Amino acid sequence: MEKSSGLYLLVYDFYEARIRFGFYRYGDCLPSISHICDTFHLGRATVRAALALLETDGYIDNRERRAARVVYEADHGRYAENAWDYYMPRKDGLGEMREAGRLLIRPLWEAGARRWDRNRWEFYCRNLSGILPGDPPPSMELHLLALMELDNQLFLNLYWEVLRYIRMPSLVDRGKMKSPITPDTIREGLDSGDVVAWMNRAVRDVYVPLEEGLFSFIHRETAVRGAEEIESIPFQWNIYRNRPQMRYTLASILIRKILYGVYPVGSYLPSLPELAERYGASLTTVRRTLALLEEMGVTESFQGKGTLVCMKRKRLDLEKSEIREGLRLHRESLQFLRLTIRGVALFTLERASVGKRAALEGKLRGMLEQGNSYHCFEIMLMFIREECPLAMVQECYARIAELVAWGYPFARLLLPEGELGNAYALRVERMADCLCREEFEGFCNQWTALLEQEEEKISELGAQAGGC
Repeated sequence: MEKSSGLYLLVYDFYEARIRFGFYRYGDCLPSISHICDTFHLGRATVRAALALLETDGYIDNRERRAARVVYEADHGRYAENAWDYYMPRKDGLGEMREAGRLLIRPLWEAGARRWDRNRWEFYCRNLSGILPGDPPPSMELHLLALMELDNQLFLNLYWEVLRYIRMPSLVDRGKMKSPITPDTIREGLDSGDVVAWMNRAVRDVYVPLEEGLFSFIHRETAVRGAEEIESIPFQWNIYRNRPQMRYTLASILIRKILYGVYPVGSYLPSLPELAERYGASLTTVRRTLALLEEMGVTESFQGKGTLVCMKRKRLDLEKSEIREGLRLHRESLQFLRLTIRGVALFTLERASVGKRAALEGKLRGMLEQGNSYHCFEIMLMFIREECPLAMVQECYARIAELVAWGYPFARLLLPEGELGNAYALRVERMADCLCREEFEGFCNQWTALLEQEEEKISELGAQAGGC
């Protein structure tokens, strides 16, 4: 079984790290399949796939109707070596994870948790009583449950990818695994009047000691081993799609190239072989991509002439799985931006130079003069990718930019003919004015309002398609 992107890798990585770092040792048993399913909110087939891969890689003996037993043998030195090999290349990414998590993860989980009433919190309190010493921390359980409230696969996916990257609880000895998050302390939080704020403090109390312990380990090992030149491994957001074919990524790339004038409306795209070579795709993938773009009114193919960029308003067949998938991804990306843009934009603007902020204002005003106000999404996402000092934020907003590009054909469908160019002009003008006056809060307010408006439109379109 290959280690390709899939949810089973969340379980695999969790237990692989615990075994390789010495949390579980030779002869120990892992929890039952049913317990792992409940802990990670995943199906039995997914958990079985993870255990099968752990067995293939020599970590466990996985027998039918018996708990999986650890067969990996190592001494203390080997465990330390394993931890060093994993964490040292990732120390830069882990060093910014607390701040990046505050900007990207906390707004998402808070939005879900604030939907719970006291009865729901009490229900989850009772569930926490079944957590075992080797399980993920209770904070992870509550985060996952809160994110599930929002019905957004991107949110869950991002959180899973963060968990796979950090693996920090794996360095803690079993006898020291204690958490301030228990049924009793959650009830204290409920009585405090703002349980979400209380949970944020509790999560910080869990995470900060883990982070300090990790960097203490890195500094200690560095003193012993000496400084080494090790290539850094940054956080990467691998989005699991229902259909992970290259054509969806290539379609997004081509739409963005068209918006930027690389392939202007009225021109022809390069030939199929040229596109295949330029973007590292097969001819079959290119053909399928162009067929998808034609379905969306982005291009039109002519026998013997090539593929014309037309960007015409076209009634989309919302029953087609490819269109529904693009619509879902676009809706979820808008919701992600709506919940995170305020914190991310403020953080970035406050750290960008005066010249960079002036350049952003100039681009916004330039769009108004050219009648291209719909470029505002791409312009803002590019500004954050280039100016935010946090690599994780850059990575996440780069992935979101790919998904937001799917919205262009949908926007054409939702607006009257000829109105797309100035559809966002009023908001863009207000944004530019706020930047001119250095009113960053006002700038973020305009962005939040625009994203709320767009998300509502796309959600209504998704409802017409039977829910996306």
